[in-house]
Amino acid sequence: MQDGVIVVGLLAACLVALVLVLLARREATAVRQQAADDVRDIRDESRNVLADAQRREARAVEREENASAAERSAVERERAARAAQDAAGDLRREAADQAAA
Repeated sequence: MQDGVIVVGLLAACLVALVLVLLARREATAVRQQAADDVRDIRDESRNVLADAQRREARAVEREENASAAERSAVERERAARAAQDAAGDLRREAADQAAA
């Protein structure tokens, strides 16, 4: 009789251990799934941040190109204005020379 009680006690202990293992496996599966979801969310967010950074970089490059073009245009206009000013000065000198002559 005492042996039967021991066997039943051991079987009950095994059953409890089995239930605990099953619960731990279920919890581990849930944790793995949550981790996979987190990784997927982080990857999506990283892709979005990268795309945003690339768009900003492209806009910055475009602004730099526009600024360079505007600077080149200003330099060309300045040269043209100086050439016109020199030509006007030459014409004034010629006119003054002709008036003096």
